[in-house]
Amino acid sequence: MQRDGNKGEIKTFSGLSFNPLEPNLDKICVEDIAHALSLNTRFGGHCPKFYSVAEHSLLVMGLMEAGGYGEISQFAGLMHDAEEAYLMDMPSPIKQNFQNYVDAGVSLRKAIWQKYNIPWSFYDATKPYDNEAYFLERKRLWDGKTNPMTSEVAEVTFLNEFQRLQKRIGSSGSRAA
Repeated sequence: MQRDGNKGEIKTFSGLSFNPLEPNLDKICVEDIAHALSLNTRFGGHCPKFYSVAEHSLLVMGLMEAGGYGEISQFAGLMHDAEEAYLMDMPSPIKQNFQNYVDAGVSLRKAIWQKYNIPWSFYDATKPYDNEAYFLERKRLWDGKTNPMTSEVAEVTFLNEFQRLQKRIGSSGSRAA
């Protein structure tokens, strides 16, 4: 049996071999992103309850919608951390000390956004909502004022929102599409 990881590749949930440092757009699929983000925890796992990056992404999307942003911006909010499906979430105070990791994440995020036709110019609009989500999550999780989604619910909800927005704005890229 051959080990996964040949030539920098990882085996994804869907069975694809993918190199996150040299992304092939044909091997990026939303099912892999939704699945991995639903199992990837926020805050490096240091929270009182399981809380996934997928649920965080849904919160950012919802905050952008509540802020009056249109569907392409909401889609950008949903996908703002999509690269973490392949590179994993790392707490910001640590991540900032690994410039190569940061650069790889930006490069992969740009590839994912290209795949799904999200204009890169929309990324800056997500940042205030990402920050707002951070503070809401810290307060709600540590105060016990939230009941986070299970990984299964987060995955399905992420996929449903992706497909809803994709239909509305005309993006493509689902393996099923």
